[in-house]
Amino acid sequence: YLVKSQVASRLKSSLRKRKPLRLYDDTPKPIKTYTPDFNDFYTWSKYGDEPDKRKVEMKKLKKQLNREKKGAARELRKDAIFISEQKDKEKLARAKELRAERLANRQWLEAQSQNLNAAIRDGAKLSGGGTRDVNMKGRRRR
Repeated sequence: YLVKSQVASRLKSSLRKRKPLRLYDDTPKPIKTYTPDFNDFYTWSKYGDEPDKRKVEMKKLKKQLNREKKGAARELRKDAIFISEQKDKEKLARAKELRAERLANRQWLEAQSQNLNAAIRDGAKLSGGGTRDVNMKGRRRR
């Protein structure tokens, strides 16, 4: 009986505490807007608002040094390309000279061969000079 009375009392107290569900009565919260902070006396600087003049000067000098390095590397690349092109032109000119010299030698040899063949056709007896005793028909003597 004791347990039954305790359960009943707790049930009554819990029923008294309960409230029916309802929608929120709160008003909607506005979205925060951030207005920009305008400064009429602002001066734009590449190096920010650095108060230390030495740091600003060091930044400027480092930037200038990097620009100079890049410029020097660019000039060296251009010079290397130019020198390479000049060497290629010289090689090509030398190759043309050698080709012309070989052509002149070949023409001279062909002219000599032509003269020798013409002399053999005309029936001249040739001896010496690498002709191996050729008679007028171009046959070797025995």
